[in-house]
Amino acid sequence: MRSERFNYYSSVPTAFVRPVVLQKKVGNSWRTIFSGRTAASGRFRFTVHTGSVDTLRSYAGAISYRGRVHPAVATAPVTVRPVDQKVSLSVTTPVGPRRTLTATAVTSPARAGRAVSLQALRSGAWVTIASGKLAANGRGTFRTTAPAAVGSYSYRIVAGRWNGAPSRASAVVRGRVAALAPSWTPCTATAVWAVQGLDDRGVWTVAMCGNTLTSMGLDGHKDTWRVLKRHRYGAYGLSSDNRIQLRVDDARNGDFYTFNNLGPNKSVRRWLTVTKRWIR
Repeated sequence: MRSERFNYYSSVPTAFVRPVVLQKKVGNSWRTIFSGRTAASGRFRFTVHTGSVDTLRSYAGAISYRGRVHPAVATAPVTVRPVDQKVSLSVTTPVGPRRTLTATAVTSPARAGRAVSLQALRSGAWVTIASGKLAANGRGTFRTTAPAAVGSYSYRIVAGRWNGAPSRASAVVRGRVAALAPSWTPCTATAVWAVQGLDDRGVWTVAMCGNTLTSMGLDGHKDTWRVLKRHRYGAYGLSSDNRIQLRVDDARNGDFYTFNNLGPNKSVRRWLTVTKRWIR
């Protein structure tokens, strides 16, 4: 790829050390760009980089060695055609809040071991959220945690500098975090559990089994939770399928929500309390 260093190998038909140069064709003439010496075997190497299409050759001038004059020798010209880097990114979308977000980087030409980083746009600046190295096929896969708040987010992949070639960023890709509707599992006759989920309308749904609803808190610090809404329901079931829906007006702002059952187990009416805690 453009500006990437590469090795130019060749040899001359003499078995002693002699000067040799690497030349680039400019118009109808040859211009020397590197100078060196061969090994005693006649072999040599130049490390080169270029950003344009160039025609190269090596040239060893005439030389006298041990009483014998060896003529000048030039290798057959070769044309070097560097290519542009290509870097692209795809992400799984939509994903649920705090779910696993998978990002796939594809680069060419493929360079095994090249460092790449996955970046997210936060407060107007690009922040690295995952990093790794490319496989031999030029691809890399990243898995990171999606943001907690519902919305659209910007991502890009950055391939690091490689052997003289500059770093290259992909085009910006938009990924969406969406509130996912809950998946329901049928209750067994003796089950006592609850599930909850938030759909795209901002409606929380709660399912009960055994007429007992337990806390769905994500940590045990109950004093950090603020009561948001209460709902009174009957002791012997919310509905025929043991479900109820509660609308939370600001459910999209990245809060954690829990549903807590209050009141004696055998009371005729119970309170369902919705609480929340802000993610800092």
